[in-house]
Amino acid sequence: MTMLRNYSTHHSSRIRPPHTGGIYLLKDAALSIEQTVNYVASLTHHFPGTLQKNAVVVPYLTVRENFYLFASKAHPKHRKIDLMVEDAVTPLDLSEDTLDQSFDSLPPALSLRLQWVLNQLCDRDFLVIDRWLWELPKEERQDWVQLFRTSAKETPLILIVLGDESAAAPFADKELDALEELSTVFNQKN
Repeated sequence: MTMLRNYSTHHSSRIRPPHTGGIYLLKDAALSIEQTVNYVASLTHHFPGTLQKNAVVVPYLTVRENFYLFASKAHPKHRKIDLMVEDAVTPLDLSEDTLDQSFDSLPPALSLRLQWVLNQLCDRDFLVIDRWLWELPKEERQDWVQLFRTSAKETPLILIVLGDESAAAPFADKELDALEELSTVFNQKN
C-alpha cells in the first residue's frame, strides 16, 4: 500500500505517452519495483500501474470490489462503473466465487491476469513489470511477451520490465542499464 500515492494527473509538465507504446528492459538487479514506480511517478506526475506477484490492491476487499474501487478512482465521472467492471472481467470467464475472493487467495497466474485487466480498465499509460516474468517457463513467458508486444504496438502503453544484467530480452525496444535512462527515453518519445 505504500506505493499508492496521490500524483496529480493534471500537472503541466506531465510526460505523456507517445502515440505508440514501447517495451523497456531495466537491467539493474539492485532496483526494486517501488523505486521504479516512484521514479516513473516523479517523472510523469502520474502513478504507473504494476504487474507483480504481490498485487497492489486493498487486501481486505474482494477482486470485484477492488475492480470497482480502482475503476471509480480512474474514471470518477463515469456513471456506470458496474458495467465497466463487468465488461472488463466477463472475457475472463470467472466464477462468482472467484470474483468474491481476495487477490491474495488466487493462484499467482490468475492474479497477474486480473492485474493486467485492472490496469487496462484504469487506462494506465505506464506499467512496471516485476521480475516474476523471468521465473516463468519459456512458453508462459512467451505468451506474456506476445501480449506486451501487441499492447505496445496498438496503444501508447509504456511497459518497463525489471530484469538484471543477465536478462536477455529480444522483445524489448531498448535495454537500459540504469533507472535514470528512463528520463531520456520518455523525453525522446514526446
